[in-house]
Amino acid sequence: MAAPSSIAKWLTQRYRWGGLRRIVTISTVMIAATMTAVVAQAGASTGIQVEMTISLGNLLTILAFLIGGVGFVYTIRSDVRAQGDRLDAVEHELQKLSDILIALGRQDERLNAMDRRIDDMRRGEGFIVPPVKRG
Repeated sequence: MAAPSSIAKWLTQRYRWGGLRRIVTISTVMIAATMTAVVAQAGASTGIQVEMTISLGNLLTILAFLIGGVGFVYTIRSDVRAQGDRLDAVEHELQKLSDILIALGRQDERLNAMDRRIDDMRRGEGFIVPPVKRG
């Protein structure tokens, strides 16, 4: 297997101008290669030794995760605000529709009352002649 430094050199040459995703990929591969090399070197010994150093790749990985997390939080926050604004607009429209329906109901009642008055006038009751008592 290739040494971790040669893998890192190959990845650096290949992805020199890559974006943040490539940096994360490079650092992840470097960590995996380093761990594989450490385990291979410790193979016959009684215990596995883990190298406890922090490299530039580790720092870049941590920084990438932090930047990604902060970006995610701000994106979600703005999405929630936008949904709240849309919900407020929908509530306002529903209130308008409710007011319109109430006005239509009132107008319908007025028209029904006028219809009754006109029917009473056709029969000669109400405004023209006093009501006729039937019975």
